[in-house]
Amino acid sequence: KLKKYKFLTPFAYGLIATVLGYGASSRLHRHIREDKQLAYSVGAQSFNFFNSDTYPLVIYASTAEATAGKMWIEMENELHKFWKDGITEEEFKKVKGSYLAKTEMWQETNSGRAEGHKLNLKADLLLTAVEEDLQVQSLTLDEINAFIKQYFDPKKISYAVIKPKDYVDEIFV
Repeated sequence: KLKKYKFLTPFAYGLIATVLGYGASSRLHRHIREDKQLAYSVGAQSFNFFNSDTYPLVIYASTAEATAGKMWIEMENELHKFWKDGITEEEFKKVKGSYLAKTEMWQETNSGRAEGHKLNLKADLLLTAVEEDLQVQSLTLDEINAFIKQYFDPKKISYAVIKPKDYVDEIFV
């Protein structure tokens, strides 16, 4: 956790997921899909796990069987590089700015304010949008990269491979 503010732990995981796998400019999309052409799609997301202090990071890709092995090697290499090097100043500013813009827009609607309060209550917090924004604004690149070093260990990643049912039936019948 980021000791500075409890709220920043889910934000940090969200930031990691965004840099790694949210959209066409994400690292995994550029490297795995565009540069190496090893997957049809690739992405990452983070979510709160049953209202706990656990925020799993889910990284996914869809690929052809023929390229799956090479894709996993490239994915592991990219995740290790991410852990070793952290995020760049440019990535940090982009994601932080996007988050702050999104929360500002949420505050313009009743449903957005309600959703923000629900998320804060799930994290056992009672923050106003202004307090939340101030915490995010105060977060530094060094703090995020230290968080990545401490909590994002690529050696502790679990993998799951999902294949079509007919393929699985052939193997296990």
